[in-house]
Amino acid sequence: MTDCKFANYTGSATTTPESDTSIKTVVMTPVIPDVNLDKVIAALNANVKKNIYKDKTEHKTLYKKGDAKPEEQSLGFCAHYVGTALAAGGGTLNGNQNPNEKDRPEAAKNWGCLLKRNGFKELTTKINLDPNFNEPDYTPTKGDAVVIQDYSGDPNTYGHIAIYDGTQWVSDFKQNVHHATTHPPVSKSQALEDSFYPGGGYRHAKPQPSYVIYRKSDWK
Repeated sequence: MTDCKFANYTGSATTTPESDTSIKTVVMTPVIPDVNLDKVIAALNANVKKNIYKDKTEHKTLYKKGDAKPEEQSLGFCAHYVGTALAAGGGTLNGNQNPNEKDRPEAAKNWGCLLKRNGFKELTTKINLDPNFNEPDYTPTKGDAVVIQDYSGDPNTYGHIAIYDGTQWVSDFKQNVHHATTHPPVSKSQALEDSFYPGGGYRHAKPQPSYVIYRKSDWK
């Protein structure tokens, strides 16, 4: 479980009389914003059709900020796209693990605490098959988020983050599993993992990178 310390709190404090030298008791709880699920998903799916971050020169085609792009093509800015969608739904991008952090974490792999800051809770760190039904013990639900660590040999070391829109995982592109036709997964649970891993480097890494799936139950 990730231990998170947040910057912004509301709460109450009680103190003992001056004659009592015991330490005062302070009770604080983080402010959880109201986040609208439909607005988050709408923003996520609208933004994958364009470059909303900055000029990208690594691809054969230069997508300047604001340019249209294929929705199936990643620009490598998954955290920015997910953060922009959360903000569109009313989420906060402040209050990460570092109390002095005033904006979203740069690396996607460090977004677990910020998701918790928005009311998400850790759901699972490994998809397994139910021994009774031979089916995965996890079914993606609209609004679920996955945070994936980088893998050995990953050139950027930033990891990945994506949100499930009710049909597929979306980050800065609409993720797909077309590779499964030529590289079929060995199990249904592996097929689910393949669906949120953003590329072959993640899917074929040995060992595969760890991940945490988060779910928010109090959407607005």
